Amino acid sequence: KMMNRQLGGAFMTWWDNVEEAKDAREKQRFNQQLNAKQARQLEQFAAKLRNMWLTKAWNHWAAWSAEDRRKEHVLRGVLTRLARREQSAAFETWADNVSEVARLRRALGAVVQRLQRRG
Repeated sequence: KMMNRQLGGAFMTWWDNVEEAKDAREKQRFNQQLNAKQARQLEQFAAKLRNMWLTKAWNHWAAWSAEDRRKEHVLRGVLTRLARREQSAAFETWADNVSEVARLRRALGAVVQRLQRRG
């Protein structure tokens, strides 16, 4: 009987150790699955942040690009008006000179006619 008691106690100790090992393996497996799930969630969160950052960067670039195109358009218009103004100023100077020459010719013609009548 004593032997059975000793063997029974040893068996119970062995059985408790087996149960503890099984529980530890299950807990480890659960933690690994939980860690894998958390890692996936963390990766998804990081991907969302990356996408958000890329979206913000894209929107900023698009706004800057649109503003740059608008400024180029305005500058082109200003340069066109300036060129037209310079051309217009040159034309007006030429037209004024032609008018002045015509006025001087008429005046000279009148002087020549007076001189011819006298002479």
